[in-house]
Amino acid sequence: MESSTILITIILITTSTNFINIVSAKAKVTVKDEIVIFNDCYSPDLRNIKDFHTNPGSVQISHCYLPELPNALFQNLPKLKTLEICESKLSHIQDYALNGLTELETLVLSRNNISVLKSWSNTDMESLHHLDLRRNSIKELTENALKRYPNLTKLNLAVNQISTIDDMSFIHTPHLKYLNLGKNLLTTVTKETFRGLHKLTHLSLHYNQIDYLDFYSFVGNSHLKSLQLQGNKIAVFESDYVANLPRLSFLNISGNVIETIGENSFKKSVEMRVLDLSHNLIQELPETTFSGLEVLEYLNISHNRIETLSKYVFEDFLELRFLDMASNNLTQLPDNVFEYVSHLTTLNLSHNQISEIGDTTFEHLKQLEVLDLAFNNLNHDSFLWVFEQLPFLNLSANQFNEINVTLLNMLCKSVQLYDNPWDCVFLVKELASHSHNAILHFGTNYTIKSKDAILEVPGLECIDSKTGKIRSIVLLDSKDNEDFISQQNSDPESVQTKQSKATIIDVGDGFDFKSILLWLCIGVFVVFGALLLLRNLLKRSERKSEEWRTQHQAELLNTIDDTEKAAKPSDENA
Repeated sequence: MESSTILITIILITTSTNFINIVSAKAKVTVKDEIVIFNDCYSPDLRNIKDFHTNPGSVQISHCYLPELPNALFQNLPKLKTLEICESKLSHIQDYALNGLTELETLVLSRNNISVLKSWSNTDMESLHHLDLRRNSIKELTENALKRYPNLTKLNLAVNQISTIDDMSFIHTPHLKYLNLGKNLLTTVTKETFRGLHKLTHLSLHYNQIDYLDFYSFVGNSHLKSLQLQGNKIAVFESDYVANLPRLSFLNISGNVIETIGENSFKKSVEMRVLDLSHNLIQELPETTFSGLEVLEYLNISHNRIETLSKYVFEDFLELRFLDMASNNLTQLPDNVFEYVSHLTTLNLSHNQISEIGDTTFEHLKQLEVLDLAFNNLNHDSFLWVFEQLPFLNLSANQFNEINVTLLNMLCKSVQLYDNPWDCVFLVKELASHSHNAILHFGTNYTIKSKDAILEVPGLECIDSKTGKIRSIVLLDSKDNEDFISQQNSDPESVQTKQSKATIIDVGDGFDFKSILLWLCIGVFVVFGALLLLRNLLKRSERKSEEWRTQHQAELLNTIDDTEKAAKPSDENA
């Protein structure tokens, strides 16, 4: 392989001084075998491609400034099979810019400003199989836009501004297999929209604004294997939509506003393997909703409003491996609802309102590897006894006061137990017995290396069954010390364990370090306020006492004066 990077200096002796400066300052060309790569170039640079390779098989142009592509620019490159012009501010392509490219197989014009899709050639480009125009500004697809591409098999028009597609627009591309129209502005799909695409296998219409699908929108696309409709505004899903798609194996209609799925909606989808109904408004699933889906392997019905499940709703799922029902409104599970999904390996029931699970509900799930029951209202673990092994279990954010740790150690490789209202007696006992257990994950740091660090970790919260107070457990784990279990906010009658390497350390009320500082500050303010109040009261009392003494002295002096005045006349008479 010959590889070289060339900084263009002088192309032609007759080239103007300005042009030489632009080219020498900007254009970078790399040649690798039959591939010529242009970066930081301008339109004139492309007129001399043969100076770098006489017959390149591929020309790749990126991060250049090419607002316009002139006619017959590549006419002298008859062996060119791949042409890529990306991120080059291309907005206008002249009508015959692709003339002469009779062997071109792949044309990539992505990440530009093209607003109109045309053929750009005066003859059919029979060798072209792949056309990529994603991330442009195309607003419509006209009937003759693809007329010169009779053998096109892959067309990418994603992330444009397409709001309308003329009827029969794809009549000239009967060999098309992959069509991506995702992230546009389409609102309707009629029975004429995809007419003529008898070989289409992959259709992407995701994240448009589609609120209307004709019953016969896909009636002529019987070879369709993958259909993406997620992120639209579809409110009703009719069985007719997929009734004529017997080869459909992947269907994603998540992120719509669907409220109901009719009975037998997928009865003819006998090859369906992946079905995503998540993020809709579905409230119930009729018993025959999934009839016919015998080879389905992946089902996602999470983030809906489902309240109950029929015992037989999963009856046809003989090959199901993944089932996600998270974020619904389930409160209970029928005892044998999973009887027919014995191959299930992943089950997600998190973020529901399940308060009880029968002891035999999961007895048929012998191959289950992941069970997620987080964010429910469970408070017992008897349903776990039916498992022989369960590698990954999530019981976080439930109502467990205690749990069978011995059973979990036998079944699981990892157990998530965050945010449960643990009983302090249970928690102290289990931490003392299994202080180095790597299987159980409580979701917070509760291990310290020295007693001095007790207030530096949040610890595990638990509830004292005697007082109802919330306490915090800290595990002292040091090579130089015996193991300790510290229970914050304990009292002399607090729970204790008889394990040989565990004891209880009283560290006061069960608050973390910040709470202690906060309450300490509050206490200081209260005491200071009380002292000020007492001081004011004392001053007021002293002032009143002084006033009383002054008044009493004045009254006494007045009495003495009156007595003396009465005595003077008596003396004179004598």
